[in-house]
Amino acid sequence: MKPNCTITSVIVLLFILCSCSSGIENEKLLDFQKINKNKTLYIDQSPNAPSCNVKLSVHYIKDNSNRGTNINNTISKRLLDISNVPMEQAVDSFICQYCKGYIKTLAPLYKHDKNDKSKHKWYEYRYSISTEIIQEHDDYTAYIATLDFYEGGAHGIKQIFSMNFDVSTGKNIYLKDIFVPGFERRLNDILFNALEQKTEATGILELQNKGYLCTTDIFPSDNFIMKEHSITFIYNVYEIAPYSNGITELDIPYSDINDLLKK
Repeated sequence: MKPNCTITSVIVLLFILCSCSSGIENEKLLDFQKINKNKTLYIDQSPNAPSCNVKLSVHYIKDNSNRGTNINNTISKRLLDISNVPMEQAVDSFICQYCKGYIKTLAPLYKHDKNDKSKHKWYEYRYSISTEIIQEHDDYTAYIATLDFYEGGAHGIKQIFSMNFDVSTGKNIYLKDIFVPGFERRLNDILFNALEQKTEATGILELQNKGYLCTTDIFPSDNFIMKEHSITFIYNVYEIAPYSNGITELDIPYSDINDLLKK
């Protein structure tokens, strides 16, 4: 009887330990949900009238813990310029205000251009936000938002914005939180080399011939993604290159910057 009891006790103990370990692991994975909203508003009631389309697909934390509140407020403020309200309310408010602004600003102008079909494209507005979550790093969760909008002009604009959250506190992490003081000069050299490799260019002149760094030096962007083995720096159009070059992403392995990271 005693050996059987001992074996049973060991099995129960292992089960409890595994359950506890699993619980600790799961606490590091933030539980995101998504809100999807889509609205189209026509500039007037005439046939084939231009329209404004707003489409938002936004991840958020549903629980009301301090961690969840910190994350949601940061997301809402950064993407929607609204804070301290529930995410669904913030999304609805953003769509409502954007559509109101479209009608208020453009409807009077459209009355004068209504009969000129060549100008109708100027009044076809669209604004979309889509988000994704990367939970590869042990301590940080990356939140990536892609904005795609057209508000008249020659072309639309696509931008990527990232936020990195401390999984324990929900605090938004900045470069100064992960790098040692004075990291910029060395990191600039590493980023410059990464840009050379990405573009197959050697030296500043070749980079400038390809459209890069014509009006600015390389810099460590605060727009970055913390991954499992690397950190990706994102440069939107016009930041280090013209629109035609698109968004530039430079992926830097942690092994290349280990001495620059806070321990």
